[in-house]
Amino acid sequence: MLKRENLSDKLVDIYAKKIIHNELKSNDIIVETQIAKEWGVSRSPVRDALHILERQKLVDKHKSGSYIVRELTLSYLRNFHDMVTMFYQYSLLKAAKKHTPKELAYLLSLVETVEASVPNQDFDAYVDAITGIGMILLKIADNLLIEEFAQEMQSAQERIQYFAISLCPDHLNETSRHIRQVYEHLAKNDSQKAAEAFSRFLTAITDVFNQAYEANTVSS
Repeated sequence: MLKRENLSDKLVDIYAKKIIHNELKSNDIIVETQIAKEWGVSRSPVRDALHILERQKLVDKHKSGSYIVRELTLSYLRNFHDMVTMFYQYSLLKAAKKHTPKELAYLLSLVETVEASVPNQDFDAYVDAITGIGMILLKIADNLLIEEFAQEMQSAQERIQYFAISLCPDHLNETSRHIRQVYEHLAKNDSQKAAEAFSRFLTAITDVFNQAYEANTVSS
């Protein structure tokens, strides 16, 4: 049973992690009454939590009133790639002009965490560091609307990262190189090359999905 404080936030955290880590898979049904019974809570915080998960693009509301885990279709993944490319490239253009030595040092520490996580196969550390890199870039760019939107999409981004890892862990060798290049170009205030490196990072992930769907090996 969950404690009463912030019940909806706790349920969001629990079920977001289940979806991100593919414990709840695409098109799995999530029933409000079942969650309330399982955790010993009323339906009100469960309903609030499901609304938040819907805003985070992790679930969709079914016409029956229940919720289903959003399907990771190839079209969705490609559209997500295009959207993320746009607002992070904008942020990199701003960040190249505005970053401080302290922010750059923190960014480097995250890049080094990414690189260390790959040979150790510490996928949680990898995803957390990638999320951290995205968040610090947005913070440096200092556009509150984009930052708020990105934060709302954070769980969906992490889900895609884990999904790509499950399909092809070896792609992390390539993506970590691109992340290093993002940092190096940013440190030189070369916004264009930093944005290009970030685009290559995203394309490497999308390529994993393209190859998997073409081979019909996807079962999210």
